[in-house]
Amino acid sequence: MAKLRAEEAELGCEKVETYRQFAERVWQIKRECWGFSGLRRQRERVYAFGAPAKGGTFLNSFHITPELVQCAVEVNP
Repeated sequence: MAKLRAEEAELGCEKVETYRQFAERVWQIKRECWGFSGLRRQRERVYAFGAPAKGGTFLNSFHITPELVQCAVEVNP
């Protein structure tokens, strides 16, 4: 347990600022993704590619609907 706590401390898990920085990165990614909405207004197509489980969580968390992303694909069988 001590080793795990030491690793967490090295990663900054005991600091609120670590989580604030993480949250800001998440919101920045959301803003960047919603930037694609301009493409949709220009009648361009936007697709998602790969990572079906994580991709679904990502799309749902950011409220990205088929109005923004028309199709999501995966290459694994």
